[in-house]
Amino acid sequence: MSKSEVLELIETLNNIEKDVTIIKCLYLSCDIPLVEKAVCLADRVLVDDNGQCNWEIMKQLEENGFNIVCTERDRFGWLCACVLTSKGRINYG
Repeated sequence: MSKSEVLELIETLNNIEKDVTIIKCLYLSCDIPLVEKAVCLADRVLVDDNGQCNWEIMKQLEENGFNIVCTERDRFGWLCACVLTSKGRINYG
């Protein structure tokens, strides 16, 4: 994970917000290239090398207007999560 990947994720999420062709729905599909890119980046930067949440990067995203919520967990921690955008949720993890 590099700082440039974090910035690229934030930029991609902002591009999703601005894209008028992306229709608002509950969950955004990976069939949309920008969403697929966001999922790949989220998997790389929001999950650390030990498979745990990267809280520092999650905080940076929240500071840029993108909250993150857990969607599935077990006794060891989060299994899946979503980045919340105004267009819909983006699953990762």
